[in-house]
Amino acid sequence: MKNKEASESENEEGFLLPYIGPVLLAARLKNKLSQVALAKRADTSDATVRRIESKVGSIRPELLKRLCEALKLSYTDVVTQALIKTWRDLHDPAGGPLTQYRERILEKFDQQKTKDRGFLEEVLEYAAFLLVGMQAEAKPEMKTEPPPEPEPV
Repeated sequence: MKNKEASESENEEGFLLPYIGPVLLAARLKNKLSQVALAKRADTSDATVRRIESKVGSIRPELLKRLCEALKLSYTDVVTQALIKTWRDLHDPAGGPLTQYRERILEKFDQQKTKDRGFLEEVLEYAAFLLVGMQAEAKPEMKTEPPPEPEPV
């Protein structure tokens, strides 16, 4: 297995994988291959095959091509099927994996926005504190002297 594939697939989420994973799983079972055997044929690890079949992470085009070759599938047909299913999910009011993916992205965005707002509030509080301090230093100190005594008449 190539390290680049593993590290990138762990950090990215692929929107086509929920549609590609089941196609590859069905083809593997039809060909009566184990995950280990498929992994050897595609020059990857069985953990990567499990992850893809479980629809977790993403899949690089080079790896998908190797898996398609190992399963005697057309790369173009697999990607086309995935794109058609993606398009259908986009237009399905009930949604699907793509709608769930979209919601996860928006959730992460909202979480980050909340963190950013908290940080901004802290910065503004500190700026206000500094401003009050600078204003206090700029004002001349008021001296409190006793009033002059009246002159004797």
